[in-house]
Amino acid sequence: MSRAASRASVARVERRVGRHRARVAASRRRIETRATPIATYFSEAVEAGVIIFAARVLALGLGKAKQSGDLERGLEECARRSIDVSDLFYEEDQGEQRWYLVGGWSVPRKGDPRYGDGRMSQEVKSRVRWADCRAMADARGVDYDDVATLTALYPTTTKKALELRRRLQMAGYEPEWWE
Repeated sequence: MSRAASRASVARVERRVGRHRARVAASRRRIETRATPIATYFSEAVEAGVIIFAARVLALGLGKAKQSGDLERGLEECARRSIDVSDLFYEEDQGEQRWYLVGGWSVPRKGDPRYGDGRMSQEVKSRVRWADCRAMADARGVDYDDVATLTALYPTTTKKALELRRRLQMAGYEPEWWE
């Protein structure tokens, strides 16, 4: 290959690369002129974040209000049926104030609940179910004395109520109020 021929092939390659660069540059200019500013994307993201945050706060607030309502209704039901729930509340003051703890912390006083609203409402609901199951078992002649006395096997009211329900089902009775 002669020197002139090699120069000609290099010139052809440079022309091809040059045309490609021109096409790339032109497409970049089109993209940049049509692109939405980043500030628009940022403001949309902030708006979506605020909406999601507000929805979560609303859902959490409604759930907390429902728990409190359930607890109040359950305590009223227990008082109406004479179901003992005194062990769910502190019987005496629990010491003195800890001045060095930061925040809204305070010492539990007499009559304050031992647990939060969620656990308290579940425990109260379980005690109502336990009382209903006991009444049904007494009326049907189903034995449940061992469930009431064996705290090692049935340490919580929920487990006692479930075991008594199982025994009622084995005897052929289904509590229709069980949710």
